[in-house]
Amino acid sequence: MQRALLLFLLFPIISLSQTLTGTVKDSLDNPLQNANVIAKPLVEKQGLKFAIADHLGRYKLELEKEVPYEVRVSYLGFQEEILTLPVNFTIREYAFKLKETGQELKEIIINYEYQPVVVKKDTLIYDVKAFTNGNERKLKEQLEKLPGVEVDENGGVTVQGKKVTKFYVENKLFFGGGTKLGIENIPADAVDKVEVIDNFNEVGFLKQVSDSEDLAMNIKLKEDKKKFVFGDVEAGAEVANDNGFYLGHAALFYYAPKTNVSFIGDMNNIGKRTFSFEDLMRFQGGVSSFISGRRQLTDLYSFAADNADVLENKSQFSALNFHQEINSKLDIEGFGIFSKLFTNTLT
Repeated sequence: MQRALLLFLLFPIISLSQTLTGTVKDSLDNPLQNANVIAKPLVEKQGLKFAIADHLGRYKLELEKEVPYEVRVSYLGFQEEILTLPVNFTIREYAFKLKETGQELKEIIINYEYQPVVVKKDTLIYDVKAFTNGNERKLKEQLEKLPGVEVDENGGVTVQGKKVTKFYVENKLFFGGGTKLGIENIPADAVDKVEVIDNFNEVGFLKQVSDSEDLAMNIKLKEDKKKFVFGDVEAGAEVANDNGFYLGHAALFYYAPKTNVSFIGDMNNIGKRTFSFEDLMRFQGGVSSFISGRRQLTDLYSFAADNADVLENKSQFSALNFHQEINSKLDIEGFGIFSKLFTNTLT
């Protein structure tokens, strides 16, 4: 006869946060979409918590335990409402009902010490320093800390579930408008604010007469950081018997509000392509140039392919691209490429 002994070990589950959910509506019980819900800690060395009401007026705040909060809810044309929460509050759900101010306002400026997010019609403006601690190196790390913003492993950005399709810096399309190059290279200490513009149209007045599915992100830089250089450099060498292999590659970029300069250089003897498809897109105006069907006067695809089916392959390559804004009606863009290739084949 066999006996089985079952042991149940009980471990205390410790939660370091507590959740407050609810809705934001007007006096007629209509939901107030995009209402700001800001939880300000009433003690020092604690960060703000922030939420934006969805299309049904619902919000959700993840608050720290052992911290008292003052929750402020605001919406354009309505009176602000304040809820004070003590330490370890027991309320789990709270419905805010805002009263109209009775005034027709086109825009309102709230003179308030904490204003991490501003909502203006189709535009969300994040004050980056309210959500970051200063230890971030690149823009990608900052975006991952903004409420409602997600960054995937391929460099794509979504805001409240909608994918960003155009990427700008200081209102200028950044290297074709893709997000990957910008978020992975723009230094974090240069970023002041992040603007997210829904139903974006490059021609402003057309927003009133045509619908757009584009979601644009515009990075506002600090005044002293509006010119910067970024990029990457890689190098390697290997010696095997009498043969040696080497590789050197550099991709450097200079950005200023009216001037963009790109440089790509490469030396290798391993048959590695010297000009990737991503490099090709940057030099020809980014993804937008392919979508628009703009006619190209040169064929650069031959530079973007590997050539390893040879006995020996030595290549030297460099390319320079520039974009200069002369005035509001005239831009000048051009590129130059140098390529020297030696191959040894056997038939």
